[in-house]
Amino acid sequence: MEIETIQFENIIHRDARFAKRDDVEYHVFSNETDDPSTIEKWVGVHQPFKVLMDPLSYDKLKNNRIKWIFDDDKVLVGCNIIQ
Repeated sequence: MEIETIQFENIIHRDARFAKRDDVEYHVFSNETDDPSTIEKWVGVHQPFKVLMDPLSYDKLKNNRIKWIFDDDKVLVGCNIIQ
């Protein structure tokens, strides 16, 4: 049985891929916009990593098994949906 994956790229500007809320640091992810200032309300995911996503990206990814992809500098660059 072959495992199929669907890959999503994080298009948020690289210098905006981290955010702090109440002294907690989050990765920032979107495959809808590259400008985080255009998002009015973020959705927080807390496991296995703390990630803030725009609502449209969240809707695409929810209810799926996700593997987050990080580069060598531990910056979130994308994710795979594993089917």
